[in-house]
Amino acid sequence: MVKSQSIGDWLFLLQIGGFVDGAQTIYQAATDGTGQFRYVVGGDAKMLIHMKENTDEEEYNKYSSAFFLKRENLK
Repeated sequence: MVKSQSIGDWLFLLQIGGFVDGAQTIYQAATDGTGQFRYVVGGDAKMLIHMKENTDEEEYNKYSSAFFLKRENLK
């Protein structure tokens, strides 16, 4: 019998994925030898940066507000 996944189980797995992304980025920063100070971590951050660079301010503000409100409602 397969156990069904609860929302909490999925959120936990997403959180673990975020920790892995963070750990990989920290390792990259410590070993890449570039002297770079800022790194983008995770798909959410990459998507928000893409939206910031490719939409006007009004559209980006609507999108980012909806994105963060949606995440708040999952808690």
